[in-house]
Amino acid sequence: MAQESAMSPADTIKAIGSHWGLILTFGILTLILGIAVTANPGKSVVVVAVLVGLQFLLAGIIRLVMSFTHDAEGHRIWWIILGVLSIIVGAYLIKHIGVTIVILPMIIGILWLVQGIMEFFGGISAPTGTKGRGWEIFLGMIGFFAGIILLVYPISSIVTLAWIVGIWMIFYGFVTIFGAFQVKKAAELA
Repeated sequence: MAQESAMSPADTIKAIGSHWGLILTFGILTLILGIAVTANPGKSVVVVAVLVGLQFLLAGIIRLVMSFTHDAEGHRIWWIILGVLSIIVGAYLIKHIGVTIVILPMIIGILWLVQGIMEFFGGISAPTGTKGRGWEIFLGMIGFFAGIILLVYPISSIVTLAWIVGIWMIFYGFVTIFGAFQVKKAAELA
């Protein structure tokens, strides 16, 4: 049986680009959720807890899918770990809403910190000239510092946290939507 050769960079870009719709959907849902939470943070505390759990579930699934389409040696295991971690945390957040509301700042802080580190090093290790490399590095730094702030300065008011989460989701949603179109464009050019 002949051994299958490694995918070329163009094939890898096409494989990732074929999933641009998932990235776009995630970005749009994140943006809508961010707007809804920011518009009415007081009434959305429980909804925030559930929706943040759903976002982590969806992000975990997307990361797992991307881990099998992305051909970057040495990074696949990190995407799988981050995907599985996101799914586990998302399921926990949804199942234990009362506890989630109390510990939400710590959970979000830890996950933003881990995600920021992963995105930063993913961007740093990507070949120079890779589309979206700068955004990945930038988002990694933003996520890292947002996580640190939540861990170092725990926010006593869950309404304030809901507002901060809403703003972060709006920003992340816009960047993810932009990134989805960049992935699609790169795949079409490959």
